[in-house]
Amino acid sequence: MINELDAKKFSEKDIRVYKIRWVMLTLFVIAFACSSIQWVQYSIIADIVMDYYGVTSEAVNWTAMIYQLTYAVFSLGGSYVLNVLGLRSSLLLGMLLASVGAWIKMGSLSPDRFWVVLLGQTVVGISQVFVVQAPSKLAAAWFGSKEVSSACSIGIFGGQLGIAIGFVIPPLLVKNDMDVDAVEKGMYTMLMATAVLNSVVLILIHVFFEDHPLSPPSLAQLEKEQTQEKSVSFTQSLKSLFSNPSYCLFILCVGINAGVYFAVSQLFNEIILAYYPDGNTDAGTIGLVFTTTGMI
Repeated sequence: MINELDAKKFSEKDIRVYKIRWVMLTLFVIAFACSSIQWVQYSIIADIVMDYYGVTSEAVNWTAMIYQLTYAVFSLGGSYVLNVLGLRSSLLLGMLLASVGAWIKMGSLSPDRFWVVLLGQTVVGISQVFVVQAPSKLAAAWFGSKEVSSACSIGIFGGQLGIAIGFVIPPLLVKNDMDVDAVEKGMYTMLMATAVLNSVVLILIHVFFEDHPLSPPSLAQLEKEQTQEKSVSFTQSLKSLFSNPSYCLFILCVGINAGVYFAVSQLFNEIILAYYPDGNTDAGTIGLVFTTTGMI
């Protein structure tokens, strides 16, 4: 541990907070938002997707549920990449997969290619494990001790912002039309915009995003760098966490909260249309309000 005399010496000599930290945070928020847009872009227009592809509501629901499944399977791998390869590599990998998944879905514009939709959503779902866990890492690496909580909250805000956009945009672009060509045109616009947007953000991250500043922004981060060689392994850290009853209780509470939120979000279209058959666009608007009030 760093004693008080060392702390004074280090705080004067080695600790520095850079203004560019806000650029890094903004880039991350944009990246997180762009990748999250794709989560409910099919389930919020489930009735249209069902008619176009000739599939059941359960099949459409899997376009969103695949996110939870891939996260459960690959989350530990994502944590390992984030901790071993660093923030920049993890974010680049996440945005690369989000972009690849978005471009894969461009090949789904035919009523017999619903499997391409699921393939693309699976790739995008995997991308989330490299992005979702990054806000706390970014906040600790770039922000001072009095800013860490706020920076982490703003980083998480990016994902919620993307979900909110994912609720409202698809119903506006893809209309419930009897003309298959009109539906296909709307889907093309939605998918192309998503693919291009994610690709542009990937390039921005590659060019401008940095893993960490030259000097640590806080004593905690400085101590971490000073003791990095003596730090416990990834496996030991997991064992320590899951042997902590308070941590396990916290995981349970967060899991219940997230589970209810995800379930309701994915079923908005079905819930609303069951009572209001012409409420396709309204379902997206309700989803937007539902998410933004939670963000506040």
